[in-house]
Amino acid sequence: MDVACYNPHYLARPGAGMPRLDELHISSSKDSDAKSAGILDETSKARLMRVFDSADDEGITPTATASPRLRSSLKPHQLTALMMMSEKELGVVENPRFPSIWERATLYDGTPTYRHRITARTDSHPYVARGGILADEMGLGKTLSILSLICWSIDSFNNNRTGEDKEQSLPTLIVTPKSMPSGKLSRDYRHILPDRIKVAVYHGSDRQVVASNFRHNEIVLTTYETMRSEFSSAGPLYIEKWFRVVLDEAHHIGNRNAMKSKAAFGIQARRRWCLTGTPVQNSLDNGALLSFIGVAPFVDKSQSDLWIANPIKEKDKRHISWNRLQLLVRVTSLRRTKKVLDHALELTTYQKKIEHIDLRQSERKLYEFFRQQTAAIASGFWQQKSNNHLFGQQKDANMLSLLNLLRLICNHEDLLPVTAARAWRAKQSEAIDWRLLESLSRTCTICKEDLEEAPGHAFESTMPKSQPVCAMCAPKGEGSDAAMTDSYLEPSAEATMETDVASTYRFGAANPSSSKIEALIRTLNREQAANQEEMVKTPIKSVIFSYWTKMLDLTQKALHTEGFYCERIYGKMSLQSRSTTIHHFGQDPSCTILLATIGSAGEGINLTVANFVHLLEPHWNPMVEAQAIARVHRIGQPKPVIATRYVTLDSIEEYVRWIQKDKLRLIARSLSSDDVSQKDLDDERWEKLQHFLGKRNNLS
Repeated sequence: MDVACYNPHYLARPGAGMPRLDELHISSSKDSDAKSAGILDETSKARLMRVFDSADDEGITPTATASPRLRSSLKPHQLTALMMMSEKELGVVENPRFPSIWERATLYDGTPTYRHRITARTDSHPYVARGGILADEMGLGKTLSILSLICWSIDSFNNNRTGEDKEQSLPTLIVTPKSMPSGKLSRDYRHILPDRIKVAVYHGSDRQVVASNFRHNEIVLTTYETMRSEFSSAGPLYIEKWFRVVLDEAHHIGNRNAMKSKAAFGIQARRRWCLTGTPVQNSLDNGALLSFIGVAPFVDKSQSDLWIANPIKEKDKRHISWNRLQLLVRVTSLRRTKKVLDHALELTTYQKKIEHIDLRQSERKLYEFFRQQTAAIASGFWQQKSNNHLFGQQKDANMLSLLNLLRLICNHEDLLPVTAARAWRAKQSEAIDWRLLESLSRTCTICKEDLEEAPGHAFESTMPKSQPVCAMCAPKGEGSDAAMTDSYLEPSAEATMETDVASTYRFGAANPSSSKIEALIRTLNREQAANQEEMVKTPIKSVIFSYWTKMLDLTQKALHTEGFYCERIYGKMSLQSRSTTIHHFGQDPSCTILLATIGSAGEGINLTVANFVHLLEPHWNPMVEAQAIARVHRIGQPKPVIATRYVTLDSIEEYVRWIQKDKLRLIARSLSSDDVSQKDLDDERWEKLQHFLGKRNNLS
C-alpha cells in the first residue's frame, strides 16, 4: 500500500482515520484535505480490508512439490502460495490457475490478443509483473513460503543450466526491518537443510566484504535503513542485478514519495515480492506496493488515481471503482486468515481473557478529577464546534491529550505529566485551562514522550508547530524521512530508560505498584505457579506488552520486587542487543518474562517460547493487539495460548474497547453491504464518548 503503517502510538480522535505523517495534526478542519490526498476514512479502510480478505485461494488444491532443500514440511496453504508465486514469476497469462490482469480477447479482424481487465487496453505480448503481494495474516508462515519459492527457483534453473552458469548463484535480496536480520538467520533458515543455501547479511560497518561476494550467495539479507542509506550514492545494492527482491513487512516502504519507497523502487530485479500481514493502512492509493512490483499501468501514480483513487470519491462511480480495486487486489495478492484456515492449520488453542481492574480509592479520586474536566470539555467541543476561536486546529489535540491522560491514570498514577500532577495536587479544576491542555499536547510526535522530560529539546523545523519531535527522534537532515518511517512505529525507549528510571515519580517516593500492576502480578503468580516445582523441563513463560515505556519501567521494578526475572526489548536497541535478549529469554529457564512495547515486538519476532500474553491496556487499533499476540500464537507454537487484557472498570478503557469492537464490526460487513457514512460513524462515536465520560463513580 502507498501508505505508512498504522501508528499504534498515535491517539486518533474518536471516529477519525490516521493522518499522514507529513500532515500529523488532528483537526476536523482538514477533512477536505484528507479526501483530496486519498486518505481513507474509517468505513473505507474497513471495506478495503474486506477486499484483501477476499483475495484468498478459492479452495485451489495445491499440486506443487516442496524442494528437497527444505527441512520443514509445507502446509497446504504454503504449497498454494508456492504455486501462485511460481506462476507469477513464470509470467503465465495463458490459462493461469490464479487470477491475471490480462484475459484473452479477439480484435475486430479476428487477431487473437490480450485485454487488460481494468483499462481494456489490448496487447498481443503483454507485459506481466513477475511478482506480487503475499498478504497472509500474521503468524501463518509467509517467510517459509518465500523460502520455498527461492528453493524452487534454484532447483528449476540449476536443472536447465550447464558449465560455468551452473556455478553462479541466483541471489535473492531480502529487505527486512532493522529488528529482523539476526533473528532470521537463527530462526527462519532452520527451515532449510544445512549447506543447501548460502545466506549472507549485508548490514553494518563491514558489509563491503559481503558486497564483493553477492553472487556467491543465494540469499542476501539487508535492512530498509541500509537500503535507504545506499540509494543516493548508488551503493553496491544498486549496482547488483538481483534475481529477485523481497520486501519483508512491506508496509515499511510507506507512501511512494518517501525516500525509503524510492530506494526500494531503485533495486534492479525482475521478480519482486511484498510480504505483509497488514496490507490495509491509511491510503487508497496502494501505489507504493504496485509501483514496486511493477503492475502496469499503476506504476504511475496518475494512472492509479485515474482508474482507482479518484473515481472512488465520486458517488456515481464508486461501485465501479471498488470493483476495479477488488480485481486489482485479486490479480496481485494472496491473503489467507487464521479464521479461514482454522482446521487446516492445526494451530494450538487460543483463549482470550479480560482482567477487570477496580481502581483503589486514591486512584479513583484522581481519575474522577480529570474525568469531570474531560467530560465538560468534550461536551463543549460537541456543542460549540467552531463558534469559539479556541476551537480551531488545536481543539482536537487538546481533547486527545485529556483522553490520553485518562488512559495513563488507568495504568498508574505516577505516569501523570508534571503539569497535570500540579493541577491535581492543588485540587484546582480551574487549573485545567487551555494553557495546561496545550502543554499536555506537547509530546513527541514519534515516541509520544513528554517533551519536558525527553532528552534534548524539541525539534520543530521539519514538523508542524503543533506536532514537534524530541531530539532523539528528530530527522537526521532536512528532507529526510527518517522520522516518518520506522521509528514512529515504536516508542523511543532507549531515550526514556535513562531519564525515567532515575527520575522521581510524581507523587513523592517512587511507588511501582498500582491496581493494574497488582492484578498483573496476581495473574502471573497463578499462571507460572508450576515454575516453582523442581525439575521443570519447559518453564512457563509470559510476554507483557504496553503502550508506554514508563509503564514498563514501573512494571519491571514491581516484578523484580516480587522475584520475577525479566528481560526487556525496546525500539532503539541495537540488532545485537535485541538478538541477545530474545535468545536469553528463550534459552534461560530462570527468565520467564519478556517486557516489550507494542512497536518494538510488533513484527518480525517469533516468541513461541512463551504461551501467555498480557496486554496492559487496550489500544485504539485492534490490529495492533492482534499483531502483538501473533508473535506468540503462530505456526510452531506447541502450547495453548492465553491472552489476558487488562481493562479498568468505569473508565475510558471501556470506551477504547467499544471502539475496537466497532472497528471489527465494520471489517466484518460483507462486500455487498452499503457503507456506513463517516459522518454517522463520527457522530455515534462522539455520543458514545460522552456517555462513557459521563459515568460517575460513587466515592463515598
